[in-house]
Formats: sequence, C-alpha cells, structure tokens
Amino acid sequence: PVQSGSDAVLRRMLRTYTVDHYRRVVAACRERVKGFALATDLIVGFCGETDAELEETVRLMEEIRFQGAFVFRYSERKGTSAAQDYRDDVPEEVKRERNQILLKLQRRISGEIHRERLGSVEEVLVEGTSKLDPGRLTGRNRGNQIVVFPGISREGLSGKLVPVKITDSTPLVLVGERVGPGR
Repeated sequence: PVQSGSDAVLRRMLRTYTVDHYRRVVAACRERVKGFALATDLIVGFCGETDAELEETVRLMEEIRFQGAFVFRYSERKGTSAAQDYRDDVPEEVKRERNQILLKLQRRISGEIHRERLGSVEEVLVEGTSKLDPGRLTGRNRGNQIVVFPGISREGLSGKLVPVKITDSTPLVLVGERVGPGR
C-alpha cells in the first residue's frame, strides 16, 4: 500500500520508500503482467498533513488509477513512533473531509475502470451465492474484481472458473451473464 502520495508524509510515517520508487514498482509490474490490477491503503490526516500534501495523494491516485482503495483517517496509537514524535494536529473534521475526498475520487476511478470491462468475457472464480440476491452467484475475476451473475448455489459452481460476459457495472462490482460451463 502506498499510504500517501507525499514523500514528506511518508518520511514522517517512517516509510522506507518514496513516491517515485512506488511509481517505478507499479510501472514494472504493469509492464510484466498483462491486466495488472492494484489496490492500496491510504491514510488521511497523518500528523502535520497539509492541503498540499493531500493534493499530492490525489494526483497519485489519478496517475496510478488504483482499482480499489481502503481509505483510513489517522488516529493516534499510544506507544508508536508517531505518537511519541508528532502531535496529532489535523482536526477530526478535516480528516473526515479528506477521507470523503479520497473515497469519492476512488469511486469515480473504480467506476471508470469497471466500465472499461463492459463487453469483455471474464474468467470468474465462483465464491458462492450473492449476499444481496440469492438468484445470483458472486466471484472474482483475475483482477480480483467482484463479479455477480445469474445462478444458484445448487448448480455446484462454487470453486469453479466460469466465463462471464460483463454487461453492466457499478464502482464496486461487475455484473454479467454466464456464457459457458464452469471448469
């Protein structure tokens, strides 16, 4: 996980990498692995984080185009280096606002990435029945994206790979129709 798009914040977090190093690693992975998909964790409101440092994270998210991101608000943990070395000086309201900025951006990016899959046939590893609709099965494609499609558990497809044509999407899931048997 990149955790921040700001080298200054990463240094305060005692991370041993820079944003440029992270970019190079992602580029190498994308060069070597067709369809490479990447998710990350991000922390907003770390001690001393400025608006400009948050903007660096926004720019990195736009550049890298993470498939997904878990965004967390910093909270002090006793006994950590951060708690000993820095004051938790970003107001909670600012942390909440920044959290929402990154979540909204990620929803947009995820939606765009998912729309790019429309019309494609994805190999889906079936995990089981959808929690939201017992008439659908759910699984994940090779990019770890969630895919739902019509089916029921008694078909015995859990644990099998099934070809699914993607017909719709949301920022969170791909929706499709099975186009072949499972294997």
